[in-house]
Order: sequence, then C-alpha cells, then structure tokens
Amino acid sequence: ISYGFAGSFFYIMNSYSLKDELKIAVAAYAFTIATMLWTSIRRLGSKNSTRRSQVLGIVGAAIFVISDSIIGFNKFAMPVPYAKHWVMITYYSAQFCLGLATNGVGGSKKSVKSE
Repeated sequence: ISYGFAGSFFYIMNSYSLKDELKIAVAAYAFTIATMLWTSIRRLGSKNSTRRSQVLGIVGAAIFVISDSIIGFNKFAMPVPYAKHWVMITYYSAQFCLGLATNGVGGSKKSVKSE
C-alpha cells in the first residue's frame, strides 16, 4: 500500500512537469516517506509494543504522509486551498500521534516505576 502510494505520488508529480533536477529527489523522498508508513504498518501485531502504540504509530505516519502530500501538491502540482493551515493541522496531528505511540514501546504494559 505504502509503496503504491509512493509510486502514485511520483507519477502525479511527474505529470505536472516536475523539473528534471527534482525528479530523483522527489522519488527518493516519496520512497522514504512510504518506507516510514510501511514500517509503522509492519509493527502491527508486534509483542514489543502495545496495540495502542501500534495503531497510533500507523495513524501518525499516515497523517504525516498526508501532510507531506499537501506540501508536494501545493508546491509542484496545483494550489491547495488553505494549504498552510492543512499542512500545520496534519503535521501537528501526526506528531501528536507519533509522540503518544512512543509511550507504549518496550513490551511492558505496566508503567515503569522510578527507583
């Protein structure tokens, strides 16, 4: 799914006359973002983190992909209405989810007590 997104994103950006010098960079970035989403999806079912952490990681990664897609479309394809607002809303929502996801990493479902 995530690599399909990356390929689609690169194809769409390419169809809007992306400059040749940016094609490799955009492809690499799309691949990197897709890898982040794929990695978060692969965590699902892992015993090293809680289910809540896994789901929040996927949601955060997916929202981050949306945020970066808005930036890309607005910059290279077509104007996105209220792009700055949408980018900030999605970016901070993604960071919030990813931050909450880190709370359930480590395999223990109990809170760690300080000594």
